[in-house]
Amino acid sequence: MTVTEDVPAELWLTIFELMDSPVDLNSVVRTCRRFHSYGIRALHRTLVWKRPEDFVQNSALWVADSGMAPGVRSLELHISTLPDDVPGTLVDLNGFRFYRDAPGHFPEFEDEPFWLFPEVDQQIFSQSTMHSINYYKMHHSYANAAVYGKLIQRLPSFTNLRSLTLKNLFITDDLFGSLFHLPSLRHLHVEFCLFPRKQVTTPRDFSALPITNLTLLNLRRQVMSAGRNGHDLHAFADMDEDIEYGLALASAQGLQTLRVDSTADVFATIYRRRQQGVYVYNIPPSLSSLYVQRKQVVDGAVQPLFHAEQLFPGAVYSIMERCPTLTTISLAYTLPKHSSFPKSDSLPNLTYCEGFLDAVSAMSANRPLKAISVLRSDTSTEGILDFLQRKAKQHPGLEMLALHCKTWDLEILYAICQLFPELRKLKLTFDIRLPGKIWEHVDYWHGIQPYEMYEALEEARARPEFASGSRGPEEDTVVSIGPHYLYRLKHLHTAHIFATPSNGGKPDHPKFLYDNTYADVEEELQNLVIPWNRYCKSLREVQLHAGYAMRRAYEGDGWKMREVKEVRENCDFAY
Repeated sequence: MTVTEDVPAELWLTIFELMDSPVDLNSVVRTCRRFHSYGIRALHRTLVWKRPEDFVQNSALWVADSGMAPGVRSLELHISTLPDDVPGTLVDLNGFRFYRDAPGHFPEFEDEPFWLFPEVDQQIFSQSTMHSINYYKMHHSYANAAVYGKLIQRLPSFTNLRSLTLKNLFITDDLFGSLFHLPSLRHLHVEFCLFPRKQVTTPRDFSALPITNLTLLNLRRQVMSAGRNGHDLHAFADMDEDIEYGLALASAQGLQTLRVDSTADVFATIYRRRQQGVYVYNIPPSLSSLYVQRKQVVDGAVQPLFHAEQLFPGAVYSIMERCPTLTTISLAYTLPKHSSFPKSDSLPNLTYCEGFLDAVSAMSANRPLKAISVLRSDTSTEGILDFLQRKAKQHPGLEMLALHCKTWDLEILYAICQLFPELRKLKLTFDIRLPGKIWEHVDYWHGIQPYEMYEALEEARARPEFASGSRGPEEDTVVSIGPHYLYRLKHLHTAHIFATPSNGGKPDHPKFLYDNTYADVEEELQNLVIPWNRYCKSLREVQLHAGYAMRRAYEGDGWKMREVKEVRENCDFAY
């Protein structure tokens, strides 16, 4: 009898359940039949169905073992179908691809009042669907009606599914209906999706859904015209499209965490309604975390503006003032000029606050904050130092601070270490600018609309950091940060001090940082923090470059490097 046979099956099942890496688990179940039978359920607790072929390939497995479905905990779904009169590449029940042509010619209605002719409504919708596929570059395979029907039938069998992600697909009324058959669903993430027409949806009460964490980002609108080449920066969205039905997902009464951007204005449509000339508010009673982000650039093209998007986030301020349960706020927008937000008696439980400097200054005053995160700021060093002094007086026991500066300045780090002795986590990021090369810095242009580009360019040319450039800390400075500055922070366990990537959130991974005589970058990073080990005994994680981070398990342990694939501007307040 082998060693593996001596171990009880129950113990193997527990071990496989504790393995959190699907790649490692997949390697283990391929080693022998015994491990395959023990680990196959654990391997399928996290599903990623990006293509219809993936679902078809998995279908036989669910039929062979009916007990596997309740073990699924997480599903990421990219599969959708097309209307019968829209051409595209489809996949059948055998997993074979075929191309379906359009049934006939679609007339152009650009100059006709087509809303007066109900009989052509389906043709108009199909035409806008084709425009949307071209504009959003959704030229992937789709499930035919039979495959999609099997998928919708399969979803309710995942009775213990806790997390569902919908990305880059056409949401159907059937998919909405399946949400009500997932009793354990708590996390719902919807991104880069298009919604069905209101006329073909079934009225449902989304307030009864059990979800506690909802993300609605980069929701797409039907494109009525996208230029003759199928892709145009000046595409026109359907001004009459009503996606309030989809936004009603935010009405779930058990909702605790909400993450949205300007494409999902639930504040002006769901939480606040005008009735008989007055606003009536209906906010989930348990809402505690609110993240208001900016919409992303999609494949190099800005999503077309749609009706009332320019008013966002106007309604969010009145919602926040009427939600005393909020403990976490992340606001990626500046406050309106001459704004009185927030009122002195609002946000009494705010503990974690993130935003631009003006918003953080306003929201953090006289509130029990433990963590502050300041997003990208053009404030001068003197302005940042003044901000830090005011926050130190209001929150001397601050436990986490994240701050982004336009340039590196050692005086800011010195002030932080002097003013906030109770810090557990510190994130200090800055920009490195080459003289005159303003177009290289993708992050600066993020969120700027085409019609704003000229003014933004003129403003950028006048900035000193673009004219003369800016650099990060020298090697000797990095070595001295621990013994000269961070030693004051006795409880500090995480220190991130690095320059943000100039090409957005994707960092590079150079072979060395300062000295090319080291065998590799890991050895160089370990040598940079040797003086830190003596004076910063509580440190467990250090990041000195956007592409690399180091961790150790305990004092005296060796630092282990890992590559960072993406750097996010927003903070998760995990410390």
